[in-house]
Amino acid sequence: MAEVISIQQDTSTATGAGFGEIAGNKHRGQSFTAIHNNITGVMLEMASTGSKDLRVDIYATSSDLPTGSVLGGYTIPNASLSTAYTQYTFGTPVTGLSISTKYCFVLSPYSGGVYSDEYRDIKVSNANPYADGVHLKHEGSFAAESGLDTKFRVYADDAAGTRPSLLSLLGVS
Repeated sequence: MAEVISIQQDTSTATGAGFGEIAGNKHRGQSFTAIHNNITGVMLEMASTGSKDLRVDIYATSSDLPTGSVLGGYTIPNASLSTAYTQYTFGTPVTGLSISTKYCFVLSPYSGGVYSDEYRDIKVSNANPYADGVHLKHEGSFAAESGLDTKFRVYADDAAGTRPSLLSLLGVS
């Protein structure tokens, strides 16, 4: 069966209001509510690039903050990073997500299989365009930045018909 890609969550029309710094112990991310049971990629708008790769890790959340082990992720090669709004497709989809459950992605500089220290920025919006999650920052520990959202899209494969109907999301049988 052919892959059917659908947008899981989207803040692509948000206007940028600032930047979230990514470096050494400064990681950024975004919580979101899953509407599919998988993630096949993300779309991000970097404000600056560097010389290191960028790691995108998916986590379960507690109060919007990452918890537990990494559920899956993808390393975006530095050569593929762009300051344009760009889609990055994971080599292996992150599967086994529970629909209507909050997850997050965390962005970290990455090189040679280890997290590294390199300054980058990702665009964020203070217009709070996405009500089902928040922008996350890590400067020693994670904190949710209420009223801010990362400019992002999360993609999923809906070929298996994993997306619930609107009625089921509203609790109507």
